[in-house]
Amino acid sequence: MLASLYRLTFLYLCFSTGVWANFAQPKVDDLIVVEPALTSPVVVHGGEVWVGLKISLKPDWHVYWKNSGESGYPTTIQWSLPEGWMVGELEFPSPYLYEYEGMTGYALENNFTLLAHLQAPDSFKDSIGKTVKVSGTFSALVCNEASCLPFERSFSLDLTWGKDTEFDGGAREWLGKARSKLPIPMPTSSSGSAFFSGSSGKLSIHAPKIQNLGSNDFIFFPEDPSISVDLSSRSSSTENRSIGMDWILAEGYEQPPESLTGVLVHPSLSNAWKISFPIQDTGFSSSSHNYSGGTEYIADEFVLLRLLLAVVFISMAAWAYGRAQQPSARVSNWYVFAILSLVYGLWLGYPGRDNFVHFR
Repeated sequence: MLASLYRLTFLYLCFSTGVWANFAQPKVDDLIVVEPALTSPVVVHGGEVWVGLKISLKPDWHVYWKNSGESGYPTTIQWSLPEGWMVGELEFPSPYLYEYEGMTGYALENNFTLLAHLQAPDSFKDSIGKTVKVSGTFSALVCNEASCLPFERSFSLDLTWGKDTEFDGGAREWLGKARSKLPIPMPTSSSGSAFFSGSSGKLSIHAPKIQNLGSNDFIFFPEDPSISVDLSSRSSSTENRSIGMDWILAEGYEQPPESLTGVLVHPSLSNAWKISFPIQDTGFSSSSHNYSGGTEYIADEFVLLRLLLAVVFISMAAWAYGRAQQPSARVSNWYVFAILSLVYGLWLGYPGRDNFVHFR
C-alpha cells in the first residue's frame, strides 16, 4: 500500500507541476529526439531487417527501461505492421538505478538505441520492387528531479521488396555500436538458481568472474514488474565465487512469474549479463539466517537428505560395534567399519559450514 502511495504521489507531483508551472518548463519535444533507422532499405522475402530508434536526451533528463521500477512507466513501442510481418522483442541497453525521494526507478539517459528485428513474410507474387510500410508509436515518460512529461512519437519506415538485402557502411556501423551495448548471455562457466517461498525468494549466481568483484556494486534489474529486489541484501562469497540477493513480490501481485529474468550489472563488466532462471517454489522458507559475527548462512536445499543419511550411518556404526563384541567376529575389521561409519555420519549431520551455501 505504501509503495503504491509513493508511486501515485510521484506521478501526481510530476503532472501537477507541469500544469501550474507550464510556462517555466521546457517543451518535451526539446528534451528528447527520436530518430528511426533501418539496417537496409531493401528486404527479401522471408528475411529479417533490424529497426533501431536512436534516442537522444538532454542532460539531467531520463526515460524508463522496459520495467520502470517503483516510479514512472515503461518505455514502449506499439507496432503497426503489414499482414504476415512479425516483430521480435524490443531490445534495451542496460539501465541504471535512479533513486529519488525514497523511490527507485530503472532508467536510461543521454544517447542510446532501442532495437527490434522484423521478420518479413514469405514470397508474394509480383512484389519485387514494390514498397511496404512499417509503422510504430514510441511512448515514454521524460523526467528529471523536478517533473515528468509524457512523450509520444509516431514513425513510419518504407521498405522495398528486393532479391538481395542492401547494407551501407553507416547502417552497419550504428547497428554494431547499438548491439555492442546490449546485455550479453551469462558466461558458459556460470550457473545460478532462483528460489521462492510465500512472498519472498533468493537469487544466487556462481561465476568465476565474480571472485574479484564487490557484491555491493552488483545490481539486478528484473524484467517482470512483479519482482522487487532488495539491494540491501546483496552478499558474496569469494570462496564460492558467488553472489546472492533477496527479492519479494511487489505489491498487488500474488504469484511470481515462471522465471526470474533480467540483467545483472556491475561497473567492471563491459556488458551486463542476461539472467534467466526458472523459479523453484520450495514450499518452505528459502533461507535460514544464523547471524554469527555479522555472517549470514543460507540453508542448503539438501540439508534434510544429509540428516537422514547421517542417521543411517550412525545406526550402521552402532550395528558394527555390536558385531565386534561377538566372540567369532574379526574385531579389528568391525571396529574400523564402526569408526568410519560414525565419523561419516557425524560429519553429515553436523550443522557446520560444509552443510550450507555460504555468502559473506
